[in-house]
Amino acid sequence: MSNTKRYIFIYFLIYIVVSLSLAEAFWGQFLGFGIGSYAARRFSLILIIVCSAIFGSLFFGWVRLLGGPRSRFFVFIGFFVILFSCLASQFNSTNGWSWIEVGLYLLYIISVSGLAKFFLSQRKGANFFWYGNFIPFVVGFCVIVYAILTIPVYIYSVSDGFGSIRSFIPWGFINIRYWSQVATWVLPILPLAGANAFLWKGRFWRGAIFFSGALWWWIVFISVARGTACSIFISTVFVLILFKGSAKAWFIESIKYVFGGTLLWLLLSVIVPYVFFGGADFPHGGLGSDGRGPLWLEAWNMALQHFPLGMGGQSWLTHSILTEAYESSARFAHPHNMYLMWAAEYGWLSVVGLLILFGGVGAHLVRRLDGLAACSSLQKLSLVSVTASVVAAMIHAGVSSVFITPASMIVGLIVFAMFWAEVSDQKGAGECGGYAAVDEGIGFGEALWSKRLLRAGFFTVITLVCAFWVWGCVDYYRAMRADLPFYQTVLRKGVEPRFWLHGNFPRPPELMPPSSRD
Repeated sequence: MSNTKRYIFIYFLIYIVVSLSLAEAFWGQFLGFGIGSYAARRFSLILIIVCSAIFGSLFFGWVRLLGGPRSRFFVFIGFFVILFSCLASQFNSTNGWSWIEVGLYLLYIISVSGLAKFFLSQRKGANFFWYGNFIPFVVGFCVIVYAILTIPVYIYSVSDGFGSIRSFIPWGFINIRYWSQVATWVLPILPLAGANAFLWKGRFWRGAIFFSGALWWWIVFISVARGTACSIFISTVFVLILFKGSAKAWFIESIKYVFGGTLLWLLLSVIVPYVFFGGADFPHGGLGSDGRGPLWLEAWNMALQHFPLGMGGQSWLTHSILTEAYESSARFAHPHNMYLMWAAEYGWLSVVGLLILFGGVGAHLVRRLDGLAACSSLQKLSLVSVTASVVAAMIHAGVSSVFITPASMIVGLIVFAMFWAEVSDQKGAGECGGYAAVDEGIGFGEALWSKRLLRAGFFTVITLVCAFWVWGCVDYYRAMRADLPFYQTVLRKGVEPRFWLHGNFPRPPELMPPSSRD
């Protein structure tokens, strides 16, 4: 097979995987494949992680992500600190399934890098058409379809007497907070989707994006998605300060969606119920922590047990309770704070590694500001949109399970890869960075034998790790399914989603089936 045909096949395959994964994230309710939407989305996440990691290691070689050697140094150091902390913390774990989530997070980082390499290669020459149009189009199309399907759901809720609209909207997710996590990723991307139409350009596409963005903001308002609203507000302030005038177009479009959402709220949640039912549907919800305080205190104490390491993967599920506040509080399969959970299970050292990694990426983002004046309006919009999305999601992760739920992680992987590619420029000051040719080691071209050998070795290791991890995930799923009857009939407890919908597995030995105890 010629190099050109190989490229076409690989590009087509990766874009298909990305598109199907996004479709699963948005419409998992219709694509459950007999195992439920949560499990289907988890397996979809597994698929895109494996494909991105393997293809990134083989077909796109050692692309110069983060052009400067200093930035790459911080990224590599950060990753290896995370790797060491996660593996070392496993010695404190007695949970036989804990390595599944360890593999999830480590491979997630690798897959983001691999997909970013692919996106970076697509930003060269004519290939920018695919990167600059196709991914935003797929995101926009998914948002539009979800918005259109929300209309009959609203009509049904109205016909039901309007007393249970929050029981129907948002739909397609087992918990409204899981929808809000996806919204945190997606809403900052919509201005880019509106400017990049893959098939339909002009007023129709922009109008559809505007209506969909407004409707999504209406759902944010009626579901009292404080995490989404607050995190996007903070990220908006951040990008306005960082990018100044370059963020103007993005900000104007984003404000339009919020304004449209406010008008829809007045119409659908105030005027319609007042006219037909004699009362308005005002959102209710305070500014409190919704019971997160005891969970955060418990996670903080866990993080100090083996400082700077953690208690091991999934130790939140299996550890002996440390605080009286958590003993008497509601139980969840995670502490509703990703950073405290990572500190508790993988150690504060892993959080430090994450800061180092993002420090390298962030430093390069700041250097990108020197070349913004030479960028086109589309290039500026792309950088501002993905930056706002990433910042909003990282803030939201401080109060929610953004990096646990599969739908959020699918969208996040793609947005992270776009962001990483955006800041990985190789041009000098005064030029628009991020659109330069990639390293000569890309693809199937000629390369030194040492590079080929190194690439082959890396590909072999990643493939073996992915195969072992996928096998473990399937085995974990079967064990979880086998445990579910005992959990529901004997312990009489409801599901607590984490890796799977029945996420409270494994548990402390005294709460496990007798056959599984040592």
